[in-house]
Amino acid sequence: MVGCPQSKKMLDHVWWRLFAARTAARWFRAFVVCAAAYGVLLLINRLTGLLPNVFEPWTLAIPPAAGLLLALVWPARPTSQDAARSVDQSQATRDLFLTLTMLDTTAGEYQPLVLRDAERVAPQVRPPQVVPFQWGRRAGVSAALLGLLAVGTLFLGQFDPFGKVSEAKELATQEKRLDDLKKINEIRKADLKQQDLEQDASPDVEKALEKLKLDLNSMRRNQPQENREKLAIDQKLLGDKFRATNEALKSLMNKTGLQQQFGSQNASEFKKWQQDLQQGSPGEMSKALEQLKEDLEALARTDNPVDRTEMERKIEKQLKALADFASERTGSKSLSAALERAKEQLEAVKAGKELSIDAMQAMQESLDVAQMELQQLAQSARDLKALEEALETLTMAKQLNQGEQLDGEMTDSATAMADYKAMYAEMLAEMGLGEGEGEGEGDGEGDGDGDGTGGDGMGRGGDPEEEDDSVETGFVPEQTKTHVQQGKILMSLKQKGLSESGEAQQEFRNLIQNVRQSYAEAIESEQIPPGYHEGIKTYFDSLGQQTPAP
Repeated sequence: MVGCPQSKKMLDHVWWRLFAARTAARWFRAFVVCAAAYGVLLLINRLTGLLPNVFEPWTLAIPPAAGLLLALVWPARPTSQDAARSVDQSQATRDLFLTLTMLDTTAGEYQPLVLRDAERVAPQVRPPQVVPFQWGRRAGVSAALLGLLAVGTLFLGQFDPFGKVSEAKELATQEKRLDDLKKINEIRKADLKQQDLEQDASPDVEKALEKLKLDLNSMRRNQPQENREKLAIDQKLLGDKFRATNEALKSLMNKTGLQQQFGSQNASEFKKWQQDLQQGSPGEMSKALEQLKEDLEALARTDNPVDRTEMERKIEKQLKALADFASERTGSKSLSAALERAKEQLEAVKAGKELSIDAMQAMQESLDVAQMELQQLAQSARDLKALEEALETLTMAKQLNQGEQLDGEMTDSATAMADYKAMYAEMLAEMGLGEGEGEGEGDGEGDGDGDGTGGDGMGRGGDPEEEDDSVETGFVPEQTKTHVQQGKILMSLKQKGLSESGEAQQEFRNLIQNVRQSYAEAIESEQIPPGYHEGIKTYFDSLGQQTPAP
């Protein structure tokens, strides 16, 4: 429409109002349909529980948004002829503006007349009068529908006649729990990867052992006092670490009660696991974890329900055995926690196919973490052996220092703690230091019908080192007085030579029986290094036995 700017401006204004009015009408119709569909789905969900409960408050925006989208993409938008026809009807101009919109496609001498009349009438046309907006009723109906949906969404109770809602809640809880366990595994695995679990000793213990080696190499024969001070510091450091490690591994180092605690069926297998770990090797238990992972992979490839159930039972049984052993015999809370996570994930695997794949992957992660925890436990056992050897070596060094024979130049070629220990043992043997023997005879009378006690023996044992009582060491005074006191009473009865019959004999036997039953507990409570356990056991087992006459 060239040459009629006022008419064009007016018709454009009318077209936009016509477009807005038609879009609003279409939106209203689409909104009513969407709101009705929303309401029907809401009722089905709340009354039957057959649909997923996705009706959160924010979903109330879906019906109006969907209605607007449908209104915008609705075909048959208004044209310029529609706008001109609306103006002609409103102003009674007898198709003046409709003719104006078609001048470009027509020819005739009347065109200037049409342009003149349209430009004259156009300023008098008011577009709001041509296309008035009448949205009041529709807006009220829309608000009422939206409010009704809001009431249903927020306040309509949930019914569950078919049990679908509780099933969905349980599934959602399991999904969240699996996500939580996965995060725990990721954090723990990252932490364990920072530790060098393949090394013979942990970094802290290795540092303490290296310090002892350096101090032993710095010893000087003519400086016993300085040597003693250095050794006392090393003894306190190593003793503290030994006590802490020994306490952490107390359950692992306990060799009694396997069969009574787990039964003969698992006792043999558990014994192998425990022996390997006591020697500082994951060994058989690590192989059991690997087998468990292979069984889990086989389960993932199995579709037969019968075979799947059988494999699940096998995995569950083996996992329970590993978890029981870790909980009762290793003392490692982190290893027990990793296996408990695997047990939870196995339950999710058994629950259904919805979580089966994710649960299997999460269980594999838990078993990987369990293997790393097992490596850390084995390293702690190696730490304990290394600390025990270091303390024994340090004791020998103190004996040599007492005789002013400790010199670091003699151990320059030593690299391992065993080298120091062997050198010191050889030096002590050559010097005649160590355990002494005494001989003597004496006369005396016992307090009863038995033989008299012998007199004081004569002889000289090894020279004990003068201890610095101001320095704390790894040695612990008696703690469980009940068991220690029984041993003292037993020794006093043997020394006094009580009669082999009567009340004294019975008391003697009762004390022997009590001591035999409780010596294992006394060993643990006194924190005696494992290297001495066998000798103590042999001693207590021999109590009360008749000694053959010479």
